[in-house]
Amino acid sequence: MKISIVGHGGMGRMIEQMAKDKGIEVVSIIDPVSPNATHKEVNEDALKDADIAIDFTAPSVILGNIDKYCETKTNVVIGTTGWYDNLEEVKNKVKDAGIKFLWASNFAIGVNMFFKSVEAASQVVN
Repeated sequence: MKISIVGHGGMGRMIEQMAKDKGIEVVSIIDPVSPNATHKEVNEDALKDADIAIDFTAPSVILGNIDKYCETKTNVVIGTTGWYDNLEEVKNKVKDAGIKFLWASNFAIGVNMFFKSVEAASQVVN
């Protein structure tokens, strides 16, 4: 598998290290300010060899990035939060583009365990 990492902050750097540890090829790192980035913006050249993009950027840029993933037919995992008001629009875009799209409100194991605990507790309360 070949991945592009979009956003090279804390999560992006962690994903890069985990990918290397597992023998997954990082074909590009896309970030406008990281000195380790291979590209400054999401575009066809930055994504050309990637099987999937993993995006941990910012809500202010995520919708534009999703448009570029749709244009380039790049499958994507979105870890960015704060854009969910546009979820239905994004679902329609990725469906029309025919790309795979995975998002979560939080990828942290502890937070997801908390969500499951709350779900289970709500069943008992009901």
